[in-house]
Amino acid sequence: MALKFEKSQVVVEEIADFRKVLADFESGRIPETAFQKRRLWQGIYGQRQLGVQMIRIKVPYGVADTAMLRSIGDQARKRSNGIVHITTRQALQIHHIPRTQTGDLIDDLATDGITSREACGNTVRAVTGDWFVGGGPDQVFDFRPVADKVFNHCLRNPYSQNFPRKFKIGFSGSEVDRGLSNINDIGFIAAIKDGVLGFRVVAGGGLGAQPIGAETVEEFLPISEVLICTTALLRLFNAHGNRKQRMKARMKYVKEKWGIVKFRQVYRELFDEL
Repeated sequence: MALKFEKSQVVVEEIADFRKVLADFESGRIPETAFQKRRLWQGIYGQRQLGVQMIRIKVPYGVADTAMLRSIGDQARKRSNGIVHITTRQALQIHHIPRTQTGDLIDDLATDGITSREACGNTVRAVTGDWFVGGGPDQVFDFRPVADKVFNHCLRNPYSQNFPRKFKIGFSGSEVDRGLSNINDIGFIAAIKDGVLGFRVVAGGGLGAQPIGAETVEEFLPISEVLICTTALLRLFNAHGNRKQRMKARMKYVKEKWGIVKFRQVYRELFDEL
């Protein structure tokens, strides 16, 4: 069960807008800084080589069907060198795409139910997942329907379009934690309590130059409250993340600065407000 995206009117208008911005940039009507923000929203990175770009394609919780993979492979052959890179966070990347073809590329991907929206920039990146999801012997339950809701809730969410820096979410199907919750901004670890399905929730983790482990903010959260929890933590980071020092702009540094007691308190106030 892979998450496929509808090519809705919002997506159609968004791609048309990107094509216009691309044309304006190519003709010199707008500067590169104006184009950069729009391409990052669409998961498109610059490259050192002139005139080409890299696209990062989201694969929610690492699950894609053969039709999606064939579509991505076709685009790699058609617009690049036929090579698709697999990232450490379950995304796919195609390099060396002529910049003038990037509008056609995201349009073709959208037609096949694939999105690269917000795979770059200061946004919620890919929602990753335990690779045993739905089939492993230790899975508490299949978390994919919940992860789908989180992914769609965050996509184009006004609270996550201009974060201090990137934001990462992961799901695990058991306490074995193959989703590596400890290194995510939010980690959901499947659990069951008194017959109710839910998660142990951790927050404020990350790697980089200063690795900091996530810590528990909810010992048990029923699945009915997952979007409230997610939104509270998005708002916490949006309001309190460091916008002056890029190297200190991840949520893990908010947690380290405040300490886990204050971090939980602020989170709980936002949760209760929601």
